[in-house]
Amino acid sequence: MLAAAVDAPSGSNMQPWSVYVVSGDPLARLKKTVAERVAAGDCGDDREFASLPPGVRSPYRERMTALGEGLYGARGVARGDVAGRARIRARNWNCFGAGTALFCYESPASTERLQSERPPDP
Repeated sequence: MLAAAVDAPSGSNMQPWSVYVVSGDPLARLKKTVAERVAAGDCGDDREFASLPPGVRSPYRERMTALGEGLYGARGVARGDVAGRARIRARNWNCFGAGTALFCYESPASTERLQSERPPDP
């Protein structure tokens, strides 16, 4: 998968991402640290840049909502089920029990470019 991604097209052939593969003791330490932070009510580090463009409009907002409802709903967790949603998020932060995790990071320049290439409203 990573070998194929190296040659994946990206606007102007920028490939503005980095992928980090974590496993073994480093992943175990990361999972432990994250579990401790989540248990302490820590919501995470401040973001350096927005992960979504400001003002996500229709139909994209509806797609995001439908995805969330589908993911949580398939696990029997209703939108108002705060404890259930927290359990799902905790599994996410535990990498769903996987022994290897891949973290993909984009540069802020990539996000800015994607916003400039945003399709017109339908």
